[in-house]
Amino acid sequence: MDSLVYIHLNINLVYVTLFSMLGLFTTFMHIPNDSEFSGYRKARLTLGGAFFFMAVYCVVRFFMPTHQNDYLNFWLLMTVSLIFVWLNYTAFLFLIDSSYNIRKTFTIDGIVPVSAMFVVGVCGQFFPAYQLILEYVLGAVFVAKCVRMFYVCEREWRKVNEEQQNYYDADIDITWMRVLVWLTLGLSLCTIVGLYIPSLHMLYDYFAPLVFIYMTLKIVNYLPKKIDDMRLRVENVTESKPTVKPLRSKEL
Repeated sequence: MDSLVYIHLNINLVYVTLFSMLGLFTTFMHIPNDSEFSGYRKARLTLGGAFFFMAVYCVVRFFMPTHQNDYLNFWLLMTVSLIFVWLNYTAFLFLIDSSYNIRKTFTIDGIVPVSAMFVVGVCGQFFPAYQLILEYVLGAVFVAKCVRMFYVCEREWRKVNEEQQNYYDADIDITWMRVLVWLTLGLSLCTIVGLYIPSLHMLYDYFAPLVFIYMTLKIVNYLPKKIDDMRLRVENVTESKPTVKPLRSKEL
């Protein structure tokens, strides 16, 4: 048991360091102060906020008991995981569309399920006999909302991908964005599986850091690609603009 606690504390310490570094790197790395980059800026700040949020949570975990079957731990982890997934998907959407409708949709997608989890969790504290059933209810809410957010992001990605292909002569590869969406869903499902089958949670512990590092590098690297995309737009508009010969006064 002592060895398991030691491993748990070491993994938690790794996560605190990892999330803190990724949060600093994502938030404070230079972003041009231009209105064209407003969506990209929101995406970076949202992702940085998600990493800092998880770093704080991992610090809190140092002072909490490590019982796997404890209902309070289960409830807290489900709620924190859902908030983290929500922030990740929101950051992705800001990359491709920062319109009011998208922000409104994802605000609802975040607030409603988190509120539902809070209510269900409180009920479990007052009615301990129903805690096992409520754990499955929490798991169902978590999976349903993750799948819902995945569906919205996948749909928006398809729209943007089709627009890119129709607008440009040369294909602009944004497949990595879709990979991020699928990886986020995969990690979400790994989280719930690890909670119900504790022996599989170690796979998540070792696989998740690689995904977070990949996610950060891809989004940060998107800035030079976005600049190239803007240049390509300007060149296309310039080439397609007709040249008009000015008329002389006699011709007028």
